[in-house]
Order: sequence, then structure tokens, then C-alpha cells
Amino acid sequence: MTSELHAALAHGDRSASVLTKLKQYPYLLQLATIECANKAPSAANYTRNAKTNKRRRLVQNYMRVGIGRQLTLPNNPHARLVSFLQLLNHLGKAPWASGKFAANELILMRLTAAHMSLITWCDKPHPSLYDMLSIPHNQPPHPQQTENLIWITNRQQGKTTNIGKFIAALSLAAKPSAMLATVYSTKFDRAGELVTAAKRYHLWMQTEEGKHPKWPSVTLVRDNERGFMVAASATAQPSGVLARPKNPDTCRGDAPSAAFFDEIAFTSADFWFKFALPLFQIAGRRATCTTTPPPPKTFFDLFCKQVKRSNNEGDYFFGLINHSLACSQCIEANLATECCHRLHLVPPWKSMLSIANGLGKLMPKHRHAEFTQEVFGVMAGTGHAFLPESLLKAMLERERVSNWGLSCPTVWVGIDPPAHGKAAMGMSAFLVHRNSGQVVLIGAAAVDAEATEVHQIQMVVARWLHRVCDHPFVAEDSPIVPIVECNNNEILSKSIVSTIEQMRNQVYMPFVSQRFKRYISEGVGVWTSQETTLAALSVVYQALIDGRVSIASDVVVTNREELDPRAKRPPPQELIERFASELGQFGYNSRGKVTGKCSDDALDDLGMSFLIAMYWRVAVKQADRSVSD
Repeated sequence: MTSELHAALAHGDRSASVLTKLKQYPYLLQLATIECANKAPSAANYTRNAKTNKRRRLVQNYMRVGIGRQLTLPNNPHARLVSFLQLLNHLGKAPWASGKFAANELILMRLTAAHMSLITWCDKPHPSLYDMLSIPHNQPPHPQQTENLIWITNRQQGKTTNIGKFIAALSLAAKPSAMLATVYSTKFDRAGELVTAAKRYHLWMQTEEGKHPKWPSVTLVRDNERGFMVAASATAQPSGVLARPKNPDTCRGDAPSAAFFDEIAFTSADFWFKFALPLFQIAGRRATCTTTPPPPKTFFDLFCKQVKRSNNEGDYFFGLINHSLACSQCIEANLATECCHRLHLVPPWKSMLSIANGLGKLMPKHRHAEFTQEVFGVMAGTGHAFLPESLLKAMLERERVSNWGLSCPTVWVGIDPPAHGKAAMGMSAFLVHRNSGQVVLIGAAAVDAEATEVHQIQMVVARWLHRVCDHPFVAEDSPIVPIVECNNNEILSKSIVSTIEQMRNQVYMPFVSQRFKRYISEGVGVWTSQETTLAALSVVYQALIDGRVSIASDVVVTNREELDPRAKRPPPQELIERFASELGQFGYNSRGKVTGKCSDDALDDLGMSFLIAMYWRVAVKQADRSVSD
């Protein structure tokens, strides 16, 4: 009922039936009274017709007898919300923001719902406050469930104008605070651009065109390139809006009431996980994340997928809204540029014909994914991944292998030692069925090797491999073929190989100059290059297509429990899912390099250990015909 009345008031309906119903919802009557007061009476208005004058007098009489008088008190949350909505409407008349777009207006209402406690100055807003917002109640989530918002949209959709408008209104309506709102972005200058966009509305309100009777003397107390402080009048307490750098160490002391993250998907994972997320331990602090679609498999892409799962379960601590110009069915069918089912999300300042026919024809085919991502706002699924997600999913869903049936199988062991700045080590062990060619994973390890010594790495490898040799599928005389990557640290690789050779007699070392001329270290292991990585991906891709990669019912796993008694051994299913996820990450990065590390914090060690073992198994069998599975 209240949403219908609010809509009627917004369209100027002042009929007697509407005004009678307003007795039940006096805070809506306040909105009608404010709007009537803002219209300067003229002779033409008073003589136009008797009914209009009667409705105006009726509203004035309601106010005179006290129905709405108490609502003008500054501590009334309904009056505060009415004033805020009126301010938003007024800022929407600024020359650069006068174009109305329903999708963006709904975002403003969602932001209002999320920041309700700041706008109304009350810790627990009454449910009736949310009924005043123009949000369809048949679209989840309910306005009262909204806490923090993630808005993913395409380029030139009005993000900066919309968010700047909201920040400008919030800084005048919320309880004054020296650090009311902070803005973060990919660069300090970019954060300053959003702050400037908000300040622009305040400067406009100081002009004759933008002046409003309720806010006649908006005053900028401080104004520089890092932020501003604004007050409703020269004597009022000001609120601060600050642009902040993206360095997590620099921002550690920030304690804003509201934080706005612009293009958050293109910041660093360290900034998001070390600084941004910990901010929201404080109840009532609100976050707004706006960005174009994140690159696939990056930290924010994975975070958004987790948010989607949480939203489907009714958890809206973060609510995700994706204004994609293509529907999910057309995206899955690879017809995003031809989709016509979401044209209502195209703003009036854009031309769909120019996007599809003009820009689409100029875009090269190999840039098609970037085109749909940036122009259509489509969140990419797999990006440039070599190994399709459907094949990896089929691998995980395949029935687990519980019986081997053959004696003395060869154990192929791939090890990617810790290197670079991300101190992690990946290990995988698998068997290959002689008759069917089925590859069965029996061991997987992703070891956090930070702050470890060589002898500790040797101990982890030895204990994990000892348990692999005790696997039910492995015989006492089963030979082991260690395939250890030598990139970046050949000395460590040699120590790992020496450990394996000392613990078992049946160890075969195929990497000698008599068999291989390139990409090996004599008697140690292999070197990974773009050529070998592509070849390894081809081998695994073919095996996945043939349905020849399976998981054993019993998989040997490990992490730091061999080094730290407080650590717990990870569940096998966790390592299996990580195994599939890392295999799905491999593709071309922005510089054209084949890698599984698609973002700064991504790890590919477990996936790489399997890839190199699969490729070099084929190479070893080709170089030495006596080697069998």
C-alpha cells in the first residue's frame, strides 16, 4: 500500500482518496507537503480550478492540526528519509545528470536501503522506512535485507554520475563525521575523480540554478584534490568525503561510515583481502563496490561467484547486481552481442545499433570476449581457458575408481617446487591403466612452503610419497618416475630427486642427455617453457575429451601438517576441487603468455605438477620404449 501511495505522490496525484489514505502514513504526507511548498503559488494556480485549491488547503489543514507537524522535528527518521529522497531528486536535475534511467534510479534506491541507518540517524531503522523506497517488492532481495552492494555494469552506463550523486546527498543528510565516506579505486587520481563528481553537485547547489529552499547555503569547508568537507550551512558541522590510495598499509587507519570502491575488480587481491574486507567487521559500516565485469578467474570474479551462491541461499551481506545487456541464455549460447532480451537496461544516451553493428563489426574475432565484457557488461565464465570447465566438471563427477586389478603399475609423480614470491609446492601422483589408458589420480598436495628450509621440503616430499607408495593400487615393486620442474631453483629440485631416490630402490631417472637434448637438467628434472606448457595442455585436453582422467576413491594429500603439528591435513575433496580449479585457470594472460596465474594471488602449482607429469610421461615413453605403465 505504501509503495502505491509513494508512486501516486511521485506522479503528482493529490486526489481526496489519496490524501485520506495518507492519514495512516503521515510520513508520506510530509513528502506531499514539501512538494506543495516548493511550488510557488501564482494567480494562475489558484484560479485554474477549485478542486486543486481544495486539495492544497486540505494538505495545509492536516499540517495545521498537527498530523505532520511532529514529522518536521530533526530526530524523526521518516522526515530525514523524505528529505534525503527529495535531495536525490533535486540533484537529478543537474544539467549533466538530468537524463533519467530506471535501472540507475533503482540502484539509488538500493543504495538508500543499504545506507538507511546513516540517512535516518538510527541504528535499527523501522521496517516502514523501507516501504517508502521505490523498489519492487517482488524482486529479491527485500530492501531491508540489503547491506552492502556490488554493482557490475558495462562502460558508459552512468556509474560515476550515479554514485557521485549518492555520495553528494549522503554527505548532506547523514550525521556529520570527519570521515563519513572514503573512496578507493585503481589509482589515487581515479578515486579523486569520483570525489570530484560528488563535489560537483555541491558546487551546482551554490548557483542560482541549483539552489534549493531546504539547502540554501551549502558550504564547502575544505576543498582540495584529496577530498572535501561539506556542511548544510556555514554554521553546521561538516562531513568529510576523502579519496584514498589503494595501498593497504597506507589505509590501515581508515574508519569511514561508508566506503565506496570504484573499479574494485582491477585493484589488487592484497588490497581487497588485507584491507577492504576487514573493514566490515564493524556493524553498520557500509560498502559499495562498482566495477565493469572482472576478468575471469581473478580474485574478484571468484568473490562474485561466491556472493551469487550466498544470494541464492538468502544471504545478502553483499548483494550482487549485474546490469548485463545480454541474458544468461544468450551468454551461454555465445550470442551475447545478438541478445535482445535486456534492452530495458540500455540507457537513453546509448545506441544499441551503434554497439552491435558499428562497434561489433570493428572488433576483431579474438577480442570478442573483451568486447562483450566491456561493452555489454557480460561477466566472463572461462575467459581464455584452454581446458573447458565442462570437461573438468565431468572429471569431478565421474565415478571414483575403487579397484585397480593390475599388479606393479608405474607411479608417475609430478612436483612443482616452491619458487617466485608465492612459496607453494604442488605435487601429484597418478597411475595409467595399461589396457584402457585411464589416468587415475592417487595423490595430490599443495604445500604452503613459506619460511621453510630445504630439509623441511625434503621431509614433506618423503612422507607424502611414502604414503603414496602404501596406496592400495601401488605394489611393493612398482617403479616411480619423478618429474620435477627445475625452473628458478635447480639445487632444490636436485635435493628433492635425491630424497626420492634414497627412499625407494625402484626409481627411474629418464632425464639424461642420451634421451633428451632440450628442456632437461641432466639427472634432475625438466624445464618448463611456453612450448612445453602448450604441449602439456594439449595432452591433458585430449585425455579429458576421451574421458580418461579419473580420481581414485582414496587420494593421498598433505600440506603443512608435516612441518607444523598445529596444522591439520586438508580433506581430500578440498585438494581435488583445487586440482580441477587450477587446471581450469591455464590460458593466455594480457601479455600473451600461457600461465595458470591469472591474477597476482593465483596459484597453479598443483595443476602445473599434473600438466608436466602428463606431458613428460608421453615424452619419456617415446624416448625409451622399455618404459611401460
